[in-house]
Amino acid sequence: MGVAPGVKILPVRAGILFGGIPTVPAVEAIGYAAARGADVINLSWGSMMPTTAIADAIADVLAANPNLIIVASSGNDGENRVGFPAGLRHVISVGASTLQGTRAPYSSFGPGLTLVAPGGNVQTGLENGILTTSGTGNDLFWQNISLPEQPWAPAQDPKSDYVWAQGTSFASPAVAGVVALMLSADPQRSLNRDRLIALLESSSSHTSLSLAPQEQDLYSVLRDQSATPPTEHELQYFFGSGLVDAEAAVRLVQSGA
Repeated sequence: MGVAPGVKILPVRAGILFGGIPTVPAVEAIGYAAARGADVINLSWGSMMPTTAIADAIADVLAANPNLIIVASSGNDGENRVGFPAGLRHVISVGASTLQGTRAPYSSFGPGLTLVAPGGNVQTGLENGILTTSGTGNDLFWQNISLPEQPWAPAQDPKSDYVWAQGTSFASPAVAGVVALMLSADPQRSLNRDRLIALLESSSSHTSLSLAPQEQDLYSVLRDQSATPPTEHELQYFFGSGLVDAEAAVRLVQSGA
């Protein structure tokens, strides 16, 4: 909502509190959203165990809906490979950058990463996190429960209505919002999925991004031990095509590129 406030949101609950995303509800959720004409589906599920059922469900809805775009978080394991389902073909894989333009230390990277968006890093201070709603600000939540004297989580108020958070789960919907803006600039849907993704990538940039020394060392080791470098250059390896740029992406669509 902070990126594209004019969108219509179809919230589909598939997860269990503290229990992850079970396979069957995940498959049903993807099909439910696609069947109701969603233009963009966001999956902040970057650390799931791969399953054939979910991979098949995503492949099926993409085949049946040529203009549908699926965005997924790369995962919070900090590994040099993106998580599932972000690594699937035709899925936009989103990693997390810090507000200072570095890779968030938890953000998974490497081959298959499409681009990055701000995901926060509360380890360096709450002000460096992403401010988001928690769901506990609703008065109904506190029926028969005494209000806490202090926030139960890093928050701005005792009820923790707004909390400071971090994760590729917050970077992914930001990119989904940018895709929605791009679609709004193409009301006739003249651009297909592949073209929109290509424009999203080409409009992103490494200009404001930088690597930590240990990341530069890691890339050098991988490059020297491989027959070919892991990517064309080190920034691409850790950030994909770069930091998402909403204005540049929309302008490319408007120009008919």
